[in-house]
Amino acid sequence: MELSLSQLELVLEAFGSPVAQWGKGEARSVQSLLDEILEGESHLQIDGFGLSRVVSIVKMFITSDHFPHKILLEWGQVLPDGRSRERRQNPSGKIGRGERPEKAAQREAEEELGIVAADLFQVVALHMVEESRPSKSHPSLACRYRIYPFELHLGDDAKVCQEETFERVEVNGTRHIFKWVDQ
Repeated sequence: MELSLSQLELVLEAFGSPVAQWGKGEARSVQSLLDEILEGESHLQIDGFGLSRVVSIVKMFITSDHFPHKILLEWGQVLPDGRSRERRQNPSGKIGRGERPEKAAQREAEEELGIVAADLFQVVALHMVEESRPSKSHPSLACRYRIYPFELHLGDDAKVCQEETFERVEVNGTRHIFKWVDQ
């Protein structure tokens, strides 16, 4: 049996999450969480702390020969409905069901930034870490992250990410703003 939107809303409300706040400001909609769960990008877990969203992500530390001593950050997002979200964090993305972290890092680098294997001079996988923290995207829902960090270095001949600040637009219309900043 597949989870429905009304069932998810009931579960969230039962654990004290104010679903009326979802889909406003920086928060994603309950439908967005449902889609994420049904696509296998996250799951809900009940433990001694209550209800948590559990998600595995890749986090990319990107450097480039074009910008020595700088690192690339996702500075912000503009969602399809026009809402803005401040990010100021390393580019990252969810690992899909059955996807290996290395493949997810390659996919996310290409989808979000247009980086292909030929652009990369070096890719280094670091040790996985786990974090629990509140999420602006999911009000009152604890989030547990399994983070697979990767260092990506763009070589001299990379044809992407060459401007100090630039935008990329996803298929769904979300605009990502990226910026090279001092390390």
